Amino acid sequence: MPPKESLDPPLLRQWKILRALSASRQGRTIRELQGDAQVSEKTVRRDLLTLAGAGFPLHERLADYGKKLWRIE
Repeated sequence: MPPKESLDPPLLRQWKILRALSASRQGRTIRELQGDAQVSEKTVRRDLLTLAGAGFPLHERLADYGKKLWRIE
């Protein structure tokens, strides 16, 4: 029997991002997601684009004071 494979780190990180977005009613900023995933802002942006490309209904919206929020719709 082959050994059981563990989750790939990018997959686990993207899963954490999806969970954070689904738990937030109003959305999360890139910085908030960065803190959740413990990676750079660039990595969070790349993961969001990857997830959106995979078909997840992710949207960015402009909130008060020019704050950009990402959310699942």
